[in-house]
Amino acid sequence: MLIGINCDMVHKKDSDYCQLPENYYQAVRRAGGLPIILPSITDKKTITELLGLIDGLVFSGGDDIHPAVYGEKILPKTNLILKAKQQFDFSLVRQAWHKRIPTLGICYGAQLMNVALGGNLIQDIKRDLSLGSHSFTKHRLYILETSLLYNIIRKPSIHVNSLHHQAIREIGKSLRISARSDDGLTEGIESKLPGHFFIGVQWHPEKIMDTPESKSLFKELIRQAKIYSETQKCG
Repeated sequence: MLIGINCDMVHKKDSDYCQLPENYYQAVRRAGGLPIILPSITDKKTITELLGLIDGLVFSGGDDIHPAVYGEKILPKTNLILKAKQQFDFSLVRQAWHKRIPTLGICYGAQLMNVALGGNLIQDIKRDLSLGSHSFTKHRLYILETSLLYNIIRKPSIHVNSLHHQAIREIGKSLRISARSDDGLTEGIESKLPGHFFIGVQWHPEKIMDTPESKSLFKELIRQAKIYSETQKCG
């Protein structure tokens, strides 16, 4: 199964570069998928063509969405992604939603999925909520037993890594919360639509692929991508 992964964009000297940590494509490969990195091309026709090639999608981690997208002013600690990446990612995730392409969003990727469907974000956890840091640490989270995420991981509670300073505040349309951290932050979201694999997680499962929970999550993405591919062929 061909799994597209969006890349990060960085500006160096006089040019923009596409880059992606190997953990993402190695996680897809280890789960049985064939990873392909998707460059941040803003032409909608090209994006549609790219989505027509892949069977599943991973939205990788990254910096921050411009808060103007969800109606807020930018705060000092907000570290914006490049404009071209933001435009590409939003077009990609919205088209993937409508095409019902199996999608897994990680950290920024989960936040992107939420904002793209009308939700918003906490721009800075420590400033807005006076909580402890969620950057470069570990914590426990609790998974709702009625969620698709629970059906995949089969545990009500797990320990995860944490590398974020923003978090989901109000959840987007047609989404539901699937997991919360031990201090109450939303750590997992998913589609409300039956049979729709559209899952966002705030932690980084690609960095802890030796855990059974991470393996199960990526393997289910590949399984859903296979179902999607077969459905497309039949259609």
